[in-house]
Amino acid sequence: MKHLLSRAAVMVFIAALLSLFNACGGGGGNAPEPLTGRFIDAPVSGLRYATDSLSGTTDADGRFRYQPGEEVRFYVGDILIGRAAGAATLTPFDLAGMSAAASPLAIQALQRDLARDRITAADRVVNIAVFLQTLDQDGDPANGLQIPQAMHAVTAGASLNFHKKWFDFGEMAALRMLLGRARSQAIWGGGRAVCKAHRAMAHLYAGLGLQPAMGRQTLSEEDAGADGTVDRYFSSAYDARGNRTLYEYVDNGMLQWRQVYTHDADGNQILREYDQDGDGTADFRSAALYDANGDLILYEYDADADGTTDGRTMLTYDADGHPIREEQDDDADGTVDSCEISVYDVNGNVTRWESDDNFDGVPEAVEVYAYDVNGNKTLSEYDSDADGAVDSRSTYAYDADGNRTLQEDDYDADGTAEWRSLYSYDAQGNQIRYEYDNDGDGSMNHCRTYAYDADGNRTLEEHDDDGDGIVDNRSIATYDAGGNQIRQEYDEDADGTVDNRSIYTWDANGNMTRYEDDHDVDGTVDRLGTYTYDTHGNRILSEYDHDADGTLESRSTAAFVVTPVQWVDLLSMSMGPR
Repeated sequence: MKHLLSRAAVMVFIAALLSLFNACGGGGGNAPEPLTGRFIDAPVSGLRYATDSLSGTTDADGRFRYQPGEEVRFYVGDILIGRAAGAATLTPFDLAGMSAAASPLAIQALQRDLARDRITAADRVVNIAVFLQTLDQDGDPANGLQIPQAMHAVTAGASLNFHKKWFDFGEMAALRMLLGRARSQAIWGGGRAVCKAHRAMAHLYAGLGLQPAMGRQTLSEEDAGADGTVDRYFSSAYDARGNRTLYEYVDNGMLQWRQVYTHDADGNQILREYDQDGDGTADFRSAALYDANGDLILYEYDADADGTTDGRTMLTYDADGHPIREEQDDDADGTVDSCEISVYDVNGNVTRWESDDNFDGVPEAVEVYAYDVNGNKTLSEYDSDADGAVDSRSTYAYDADGNRTLQEDDYDADGTAEWRSLYSYDAQGNQIRYEYDNDGDGSMNHCRTYAYDADGNRTLEEHDDDGDGIVDNRSIATYDAGGNQIRQEYDEDADGTVDNRSIYTWDANGNMTRYEDDHDVDGTVDRLGTYTYDTHGNRILSEYDHDADGTLESRSTAAFVVTPVQWVDLLSMSMGPR
């Protein structure tokens, strides 16, 4: 009996401890219930996600789970798309670390970032949207995005750099190779082209339920003498979708020229009429036709706008969106006069180009290309008369990140390069050195070196113009925290003394409000300009004092209308340096 009592007492004691332990949340018995979020560019299903405690695949509604305070990482196979703090809704903007731009002021800032030389968060947004929409199972993002399950196997062990300028991303060798692998496994049941950036952005905004707007210039007036009289002006008109329909120039009250445009539903220009002398009659007319993928398939022009087509170009694409044939009918008589043909490998690399100048089926010129295992072009050989003998040859080499480090050009294909270029990069992929030997003697004839700040802005450029190891000129740039250039200094003979200085002032919205130029760096401004903006960030007034004597020499004013964003136009204005 004594033994039984002791045992019962022990059991009661243990039960009490367990009750107390559970009440205090020990042992994970009362762990917080996971939260549910959605990833949308329209809902994205089939996207892998992981947090420190959970992992899975987004469902048909784009849903994922996470614990409060956790970061969520999104993948296709082993390709990290991006990461962000868990939230009820996440989008490509969140993965890039920025807010979705919708107002005219915010859209203008987005466009400015896309046009910058350095890579910005805006570039990453475009690249993520392009990638996800390219992978969509049925190629129709309007019904939601579904990442094919087999795509995760194709991308196992792969990586993709989204930190690229938006106009370079679709041409990346790594992306082309991934799509090549997927096509070879018939993941989409056929070809698949890289989604065009303007279409990706239009769909992204539609999927987020946003209607972005931007300021479009309707009038620009120039008062050349700043005497209060308008000397000349440009005017524009737009349709309800934001496409420019009219652009004209008037000088001293006389119309100089006028252009009228018509666009399709995608914003592509399909008709242009040009009155070159301002007499009210069109002197030139061109028409264009695009396929369902937004690729130009027909261009015709009427050189004197008499109603008769004078020339025609016809383009054909393969199932992956690559241009494979371009035919020219020079006099639009229905007979093709010349043709160019391009051939691609499974990775989308062009391997052969032919030009048949008289359309007799025999090429007059041929160029062939070779690539390394990473899809980088390593060789191009040009046969200028298609006789089977190579007439010129170029070879290329790359570092582990795919940056070109060497180019050798052998202009007569005799085995000796006449021009040799070398390139070097820092850990962020910024080019820090470029040098070339332009006579094939083994000695570099010119060298340029560059330096950058932590944000990727170029702060220093030095030129050695004769390759003697001595810098001949130098430029130094300084930027504010927003990446706006606030100072540019030139040391024209690299003697350590600045010979020219320019100062730039910016407002809180990133608009330049003042420009000063001190030509001789004597502390006195020699030329200045001031700029005023409306509430949408559009420049409405520019004033110039060309000799900085306090008297304006010229003034220009502008008027704007707010229209829906046409991504074709916005991105074309954001091409940046090429």
